[in-house]
Amino acid sequence: VLFRFLQHSGYGLWVRDNHCVGWGEGNHHLPLVLVDDVAQAVARAAIHPGDELHGRALNLCSRVPLDARTAVAELRAATGRDLHFHPRPLERSQAMEVGKWLVKRAGGRVVDFPSYHDLRTRGLFTGFESDLARGVLGWTPCEEREAFLDRAVRIYGRSELPG
Repeated sequence: VLFRFLQHSGYGLWVRDNHCVGWGEGNHHLPLVLVDDVAQAVARAAIHPGDELHGRALNLCSRVPLDARTAVAELRAATGRDLHFHPRPLERSQAMEVGKWLVKRAGGRVVDFPSYHDLRTRGLFTGFESDLARGVLGWTPCEEREAFLDRAVRIYGRSELPG
């Protein structure tokens, strides 16, 4: 269970179980959400009597002010594990991808040029809006930083983990 939150791909590339190479500096807020909040939104959508949701998609994320660097540091503090976040500018990651592409091309492989856009989307830099769920369903996810950390991160430091 620890690794589900810990190794979130929005933080970065987990090159080992305790080392995360960030998509950038790791200081932008991530679109995180508690599973209980998602379940609440799904239940509300299932019983919603109106047709405002027909054919529409719901983005379910909170606006909790939590970034990758902080999340990994909080996990380190809660678990006592030797976790590390290594910030890496996206430009450096792109240069490394282009280098790998050049080696593959030199070896005769036909591969697409690495997309900077694809690399940037991995870091979840663009915010997600949950206005439809909030407005139509009255959905209010946990967005208070300390409460979120208690429920999603610090719980891993407790001896009585849930089933």
